[in-house]
Amino acid sequence: MIKDILKHYFGYSTFRYPQEEIIQNILQKKDTIAILPTGAGKSITYQIPALIFDGITIVITPLISLMEDQVFSLRKRGIEAAYLNSNLSKDKERGVYEKLCIGKIKIIYLAPERINNLVFQYYIQKLKISLIAIDEAHTILWADRFRSAYGQLGTFIQSLPQKPAILAVTATATPYVKEYIQKSLYLTNPQIFFTSVDREELFYRVIEIEHKMRFLIKYLKKHSFEKGIIYCLTRKSVEKLNHDLQTFGIKSYFYHGGSDQNIKYMQQEEFRTSTFGVMIATNAFGMGIDIPDIRFVIEYELPATIEDLAQQMGRASRDGKGGEGIVLFSFKDIKIVQFFINNLASKETKNQQKKELNKVIEYCTTKRCRHQFIASYFGETKAKCKNRCDNC
Repeated sequence: MIKDILKHYFGYSTFRYPQEEIIQNILQKKDTIAILPTGAGKSITYQIPALIFDGITIVITPLISLMEDQVFSLRKRGIEAAYLNSNLSKDKERGVYEKLCIGKIKIIYLAPERINNLVFQYYIQKLKISLIAIDEAHTILWADRFRSAYGQLGTFIQSLPQKPAILAVTATATPYVKEYIQKSLYLTNPQIFFTSVDREELFYRVIEIEHKMRFLIKYLKKHSFEKGIIYCLTRKSVEKLNHDLQTFGIKSYFYHGGSDQNIKYMQQEEFRTSTFGVMIATNAFGMGIDIPDIRFVIEYELPATIEDLAQQMGRASRDGKGGEGIVLFSFKDIKIVQFFINNLASKETKNQQKKELNKVIEYCTTKRCRHQFIASYFGETKAKCKNRCDNC
């Protein structure tokens, strides 16, 4: 049955491992945690159960652009899906609730903040919820400094008249993060599925450097007919770097959470459909965006965690044809990350983030195989890569 749905709606004859196993677990109404790397087809693991269950599936996702892309794609496939977000007018929002009440919508996408909306709370108590999928579930760990509503999801789930099946899905998670997700969502003996976080086809390297722009111009001109992403920590850095690169004649785009929605969509689509160019972005770019031909990812400023590093580098080579993941490392960058950490709310979170930063610094300064380092951070055992990182 599920393979028939896979073929009919998504055009595939077989599942990737462990998609089918995850779906079967959800269909038995068991709580599930799925850690699948970028490009592994996470969305299918909740979209197919949504088509089988007689109730509604709620998908919690952090980005408006992501939910709008997903709904657009599902509707093109003939699947009844909708979203509720701040871009909707009151009339359109009312129309979504009316369709939910008469069973015209199978999958509804929400930002986590929607659970605190009184109108939503009124309607949701009347509906049969079969499944709640929490995408980018590692974000729960950052609830007190990023999206506090992520930390309230467990309480929301417990408030429902009947407990639905729960799926927490993310691209990367350490043993600590898995345990944190389980406790925060009050999951009952969840089955945990995962595949290796390591991307063997990527070449990892770290360049300790002071004059980053000089290197960047030279690198981008050498790779001028390829597509890549450069990640920065702040919106200000994104806009400045985009401006500077364009003055050197580099074809670049920019994307961050503070941009106008229409500008973000235009930049994203132009980049996605182009044959070459570079996207300058904060970590807001990449979640749920399927661009197979990224050949390189450059960390222009030090990422805050190994999770960020692995997820962002994992956006290269989704087509499996190879690519590079580069960190431009400067000890000055450490102070920028430390500034963010010092502005966190809780002492516990600060201490955890300081540990995470130390791991990133260790990654940048180690002489160990970088593939092996990343794998071991996520609790995996891996032999040295031999020739797929600068240390080997």
